[in-house]
Amino acid sequence: ALLTQASSSSSYEALTSFEDNNNNNNEFIRSRRLETLYEYRLVLEATTPLEDDYERCIGWEEQVNPENFTWWNLRIELPDDAQVTSGMYISDVTTALKEDGIIQPYNKTQSFDLFNYTFTSASSTPTIRLNLNNAVLVDTYTFDDFDDDGQEQQVKQFSVWCLPFFWAVSPTLTLSMTQTVGDESSPPSSFSDDDDTSAAFN
Repeated sequence: ALLTQASSSSSYEALTSFEDNNNNNNEFIRSRRLETLYEYRLVLEATTPLEDDYERCIGWEEQVNPENFTWWNLRIELPDDAQVTSGMYISDVTTALKEDGIIQPYNKTQSFDLFNYTFTSASSTPTIRLNLNNAVLVDTYTFDDFDDDGQEQQVKQFSVWCLPFFWAVSPTLTLSMTQTVGDESSPPSSFSDDDDTSAAFN
């Protein structure tokens, strides 16, 4: 399933439609009728905790903002057979320009959601690919260690450095996945041959 770039004109964008980039999607969806489907909820939460060495900083590195951190250019790739049923995301976090991204002040330890999707998949160990803040590499997260409540968390940590070279702030993205088992041989209620399950970056 493809997260498309949203307009920055509104704070939140509800999930309404997707582009179809894969001619084999419809056949793939039809084959899922015979499989057990799992329902997943994926939430991305952002925080900006300070490190213990923060007070030892005597200055900030060049091009580092001393007050806040920006989240931008979010791209998420869900499993190939993902059927998204609902969700929303902060539209500004998908912008391709840093100056149009979401600004979060330092030392915010109470998280807020950047992204919250519910989807179905036949995979019991879904893999998510993610790129954020125009990183050179795409990160891959496989959720295969759900607890007794069907929950698993994984963390991606960024770093903000100050002089003399202390790691001052740890902008942290927490990926939370919740898994529930769906009905066997039953497609999601929103099933349509036109629904998109492609997995490609914009």
